[in-house]
Amino acid sequence: MKNFQPTSVHSSNKIRFVGWALGLLFILKAVDFFLSIRLASTSELDPAILSAILYLLSGIAMLLLAMGTITQARWVRSSLYVLSAANVAYIIYSTFMVIDWVGAITSFIAAILLFIYLRQTKNSIGKRLLGLQIFTILTLLPATVFILLTVAFLDQSLQDDTSLRLQFVEPLAAEDNMYVTLTSAGTELPLAAKAANTLVKEYPSRWDQIAANQLLQELQPNINAYVAAKGQAYQCPSSVNDFAMDAEMCSLNLLRDYANIMKFAAIAEAEQGNTTLAQEYALAAISNGLTLIHSDNVTLIEYLVGLASINIGLDTLEILEEENILSQTSISVLLEDTFIPVDTLRTPLQREYLGLRIAIDESLDLPQTYLYHPNRTRNELFAFMDKAINNSMTSCNIGADTLSQTDIELIEYVEGVQKNAYNPARPNIIGNMFLSVVLASISGVGENVCETTERISTLAN
Repeated sequence: MKNFQPTSVHSSNKIRFVGWALGLLFILKAVDFFLSIRLASTSELDPAILSAILYLLSGIAMLLLAMGTITQARWVRSSLYVLSAANVAYIIYSTFMVIDWVGAITSFIAAILLFIYLRQTKNSIGKRLLGLQIFTILTLLPATVFILLTVAFLDQSLQDDTSLRLQFVEPLAAEDNMYVTLTSAGTELPLAAKAANTLVKEYPSRWDQIAANQLLQELQPNINAYVAAKGQAYQCPSSVNDFAMDAEMCSLNLLRDYANIMKFAAIAEAEQGNTTLAQEYALAAISNGLTLIHSDNVTLIEYLVGLASINIGLDTLEILEEENILSQTSISVLLEDTFIPVDTLRTPLQREYLGLRIAIDESLDLPQTYLYHPNRTRNELFAFMDKAINNSMTSCNIGADTLSQTDIELIEYVEGVQKNAYNPARPNIIGNMFLSVVLASISGVGENVCETTERISTLAN
């Protein structure tokens, strides 16, 4: 039986160059196909996937033959015949079924070029284009590996996240909304607020009671408004029922600045002997902070501002105790019924999940490849939020030397995600990097709640 000899491309350098150029274009076209296809574990073998595979194989064959990298042994010629026939079939498909003239013309060129290579059976293949081979390998090897990884590691199917959905709530009337009450005179506090905060930092060593009385008089309308808002509920009018990350947020710095004003007012009144007012002002910051974290539509950042307000009120009570203005017994009575329920963190975590989920869903227009799996990213986010909520629903181990089981599970999960966030050997590196940042910013919230709970317990006992 006659053995086929290596094909000669020495006599037609133009054909070799054309084959090399077309091979590159075909492989790049295959990459483009893969970037436009959303592959998942439930994906069917549709014509787009077949087209990408056909372009990839045809491109590789033309490249290797043009550069003299392989010879036309029997298995090579058989493979080339199959590729030629596949391109002819794709010409028919693109012409009569989907009317894709670009695809038809491209496959026609590929079929002709492969046929020319098959017809060249001379003894000498010509000089190997070593430099071109090295350049091509360094250029296309990553692309080829990338495509193979994209096909081998498909995105997951979405998990049911109904348990983390939130229902819409009824917007509060303006007269019942703490935020509306505090901003009725505007969202900018007077300059006296900044001066009062500076004066508190100098207490007690450089405290100026005369200046404090002047500032107290200027801030009295704001103090009265904050005390009046103590019995109201809280909602941010611009973001209620809007779960997107770009929802318009209220001025949360204003709420924290109000708590600092109450800290100043409590100290100023205490220095004048008005301990009853001092107690009322300190408790107002704690009470309004609790209102924030109890809100039925609170975001995570609003929840943290609520915790900050509570801690500012606790700081005020500690200062008054240290200066022997309030006794430990009186503080215990004041904080007797003050506590943070274990279920308050559920709503802000659910809102945070929904906002991040919307952001992930909006990224579906990005190429879904080995580097990014949106479904996998959302499933990982759901798993983390579910663990974080379960952890928040357990009581804080105040004074315990060991972590609870839910604490350990949450920490191990976060460490596992962060450990592999920048590992290119694992699929979805973009999603993993995104999750690493998100998980690091959220995982410590439960610890903040427990620290505040421990402070309340310590002062109350």
